[in-house]
Amino acid sequence: MKKRIVLFAVMICAFLMPLTVKAATLEEPIDIKGNLKSSVDGFNFEYWLQNSNEDATMTLTGGGTFESEFNNIFNVLLRTGRRLGSTMPYNELGEITIDYAAEYTIKSGDVFYICVYGWTVDPVVEWYIIETRGNYKPPGRGIEPLGTIEVDGGFYEIYESMRIEQPSIITDKDTFPQYWSIRLGNKTEGTISVSEHFRAWEEAGLDMSGNMYEVSLCVEGFNSSAEAKISKYILTIGDDVYGEDTVLLETDWYERRAIADEPAVIDDEPEEIEEPDEIDEITGSGEPAGNYDAEGVSVTGSFAAVYIAAGVAALVVIAAIIIVFAVKRRK
Repeated sequence: MKKRIVLFAVMICAFLMPLTVKAATLEEPIDIKGNLKSSVDGFNFEYWLQNSNEDATMTLTGGGTFESEFNNIFNVLLRTGRRLGSTMPYNELGEITIDYAAEYTIKSGDVFYICVYGWTVDPVVEWYIIETRGNYKPPGRGIEPLGTIEVDGGFYEIYESMRIEQPSIITDKDTFPQYWSIRLGNKTEGTISVSEHFRAWEEAGLDMSGNMYEVSLCVEGFNSSAEAKISKYILTIGDDVYGEDTVLLETDWYERRAIADEPAVIDDEPEEIEEPDEIDEITGSGEPAGNYDAEGVSVTGSFAAVYIAAGVAALVVIAAIIIVFAVKRRK
């Protein structure tokens, strides 16, 4: 009888261990609709819409992948990647590569990118590696390429442009360069050797000594309507790999920020398109679909996890008591 009691208690514990893990897993993608900068599944993400009353949606589908749709927007950037803390330059981080797959449909407008995107600080630089684009070719008219490079089996033109008194990650009025690698012919899957582009920029005379703030895979639109889906995404930074065998976890945290607190990125627009005299103030009031608290954490999922965890803990304690009692009686 005592052996049966001990065996029963052990079976309870064995049954509850996988249940504890399962309680932390989200079963549904996360819909984002409204300006938000946060983190999930080991990736940082940002939804940035210049005019907050316009129509754009970002759906996080796990492991850095996401789907997006926007209609008749002025300017939108939707991206996932890693914010790197601005503590060291790219050549101290190890090799940076992205393995991805994407698909897209441009419904209207010419300005659309699927790209690798980021910033450095000290000095401030905004940079793009454009893999897919619409009819508009950045950075605009009158700017000659600094050269052509071959990376990952494709050819890219290198450009430098300047932003004058425009928002940066430091302040809302800044003057800083933009670096570009523009692929000749669109690419929607495969490997992007990010560090090779950085080294090519340096060889072309561009300053890449700044500390890395961000490396992200980005979908951007300007005066356009489009749908895009990132269905595969593995980001490698040195020895760290993000995006392999990952699931959406309830324990991942959300940190809501108003864009007004940290100026957002505005891309150059084609010369033939006029920018409004005034830009709508971004309030950052948008939030993910579902019930979220002031910290941005899912209320519904959190309570469910708490209740399950409490029940599991109670049953584990009961099982432990049974084991102890059985052992004492045996003595």
